[in-house]
Amino acid sequence: MLYLTIGVFLFGKWLCGTPYILDHNLKLPRPVNQTTYDTTHFRIHYDTTGSQAVSIEYARQIAEIAEYSWEIEVDSMGLDEPPPDNGAGGDDRYDIHIIELTGGVLGYTQPEGSGPDPNQEDAYSHIGVDRYLGGYVYSTVSHEFMHACEFSYTGNDGTWFMENCAVWAEEMVYPDDNQYIGYLSGTGPLKRPNYEITNGSGSPEYWYAGVVWPLFLMFWENDTDLMRAIWDTAGLHWGNHTKEDIDAVLRRDYGDSLENALAEYAVWRWFVSGRYDNWHWSEATLWPGVMVLRTHHSYPAAGNEGNFPIRGPGGCDFVVFDSWGAADSLHFYFDGQDGPTWGVRVIGYRGGPSNPSEIYEMDVDADGYGYLAVPTLDYDTLVLVPYCISWYSTTPELSFIYWTDVVGTEEGEATPVALSGQVRGRTFFFNLPSAGLARVSLYDATGRLVQRKEALFDQGENSLVLGHALLAGVYFWRLEFGGKTIGDKAAIF
Repeated sequence: MLYLTIGVFLFGKWLCGTPYILDHNLKLPRPVNQTTYDTTHFRIHYDTTGSQAVSIEYARQIAEIAEYSWEIEVDSMGLDEPPPDNGAGGDDRYDIHIIELTGGVLGYTQPEGSGPDPNQEDAYSHIGVDRYLGGYVYSTVSHEFMHACEFSYTGNDGTWFMENCAVWAEEMVYPDDNQYIGYLSGTGPLKRPNYEITNGSGSPEYWYAGVVWPLFLMFWENDTDLMRAIWDTAGLHWGNHTKEDIDAVLRRDYGDSLENALAEYAVWRWFVSGRYDNWHWSEATLWPGVMVLRTHHSYPAAGNEGNFPIRGPGGCDFVVFDSWGAADSLHFYFDGQDGPTWGVRVIGYRGGPSNPSEIYEMDVDADGYGYLAVPTLDYDTLVLVPYCISWYSTTPELSFIYWTDVVGTEEGEATPVALSGQVRGRTFFFNLPSAGLARVSLYDATGRLVQRKEALFDQGENSLVLGHALLAGVYFWRLEFGGKTIGDKAAIF
């Protein structure tokens, strides 16, 4: 039968088959088992003979875990209970079938038909779990039951967030089980922080590790009820609008926004593993450290996104700076690809929960340009964290460049001074207060851009030859550097 072979032919490496079912619009038939074991809320279907036979003790264990999951997820956390199935399993208890699943699949939840609430996208469902779950029995049953609760709101929202929250539920129901930690060393928000929060990469591996996202939201707002509020909104908001629903709840209930959440989420991921700072889920000390894009030990220093372009909302990178000697400040210049809304923060990292770090926010304009001077103080390192907060549209792989230099104590405060520039003949001469990234633009009298140069220039006087093919007339030049812009008109003959 189909349900006996889905692990080999369909799910492949997917531990949970639910997202595959949703993304491929599958309708798996209910398995047929020989007998049942009933509890208050569940009917466990299993075989006592044949290739799928299990013991009554195993069926009873599945039932006990399911009942405890109901107690935590429904009775304690307030999630809607799964809708009744109109007696499809013999009565209206929730049905869990113990069957043979292959290919590494541990369980799945199949939505079947519309629930009784006409105001929500709810669906009744059944669960299938493998006949031998071993050490995964607690995480699998609590995980799949979370899917059943999610379907009590909607069967038509982001499967990425369904998986995030199903793994989150594992931790809420059995906080000492910690199966989720094994996901974090693979492709996920810590080892691929540049990926967007919705990333699937052809399998839900990132979605499992994406449990970091709901854990962050819960701790950021200090409210376990946040997840329930998001699912309730998703059920009332017809169609697949998961990010919009998260934003709506943050604005309505917490005076925040998804943009703010994505900005905080970027920096939050730095403080895990050995950098734990008492600001996280206590088990963050057991998590692997976040991937560092690059580390600089000498200055000036420059770089770009390399092999890890930021891929959308929630994507970020980490660039580390140390060994600045006697310098009392570092200049940070940033230029992100045009289009999305960029954010940049610099972490003044001291290390350890007893010696708190500090966060500096760069002012980044609509063109993706930003400048920030950060005092070195007694920091161990400074960490540049660019991130994308444009969540309302699909963004491609995003490029950026940065440039950094030290400012010695004898030079005073790291504050850029006024820029200067003038056109002489067909050459633009300009002075920069320090070496760094500058952009020179030339417009004709109608406002049409006719020439632009963006590059790293030296401190002091620089020059740029204007196009020899330019017609004589009045032009306007613009010089952008260090968060400042100057311009004037010039006659070119």
